[in-house]
Amino acid sequence: MTGRKVGIGLGLREWREATVLLSDEFVAGFQEVSGYLPGDHRVCLVSAQEGAAAVAALGREGIAGSLLEFYAQLGSVCLPDLEAGIWIDDAASLISQVEAGNYPRLLEERLMMG
Repeated sequence: MTGRKVGIGLGLREWREATVLLSDEFVAGFQEVSGYLPGDHRVCLVSAQEGAAAVAALGREGIAGSLLEFYAQLGSVCLPDLEAGIWIDDAASLISQVEAGNYPRLLEERLMMG
């Protein structure tokens, strides 16, 4: 994987670290502002072995490009209280969707543009 930069010049791992810090700050004052507890916010890392297995499995399903870069390093993303919520499934869930004929082509197109 090339270590492609995302966002404001951050690699995926750096993006994850920055997102976790921002999420922690966001969640810290959430209840006072919103009146209820925040949801479970997380951006999951995967081990090198898990990433390699995810890339191999996704590749067998015909997935290429930016999604492979993402899943080589990261797992699921769950930020339910940001805007309308942000969710990215883990690799196993994506494979299930591909096998069911629900490949998220729009996501791949957007990642390729970025």
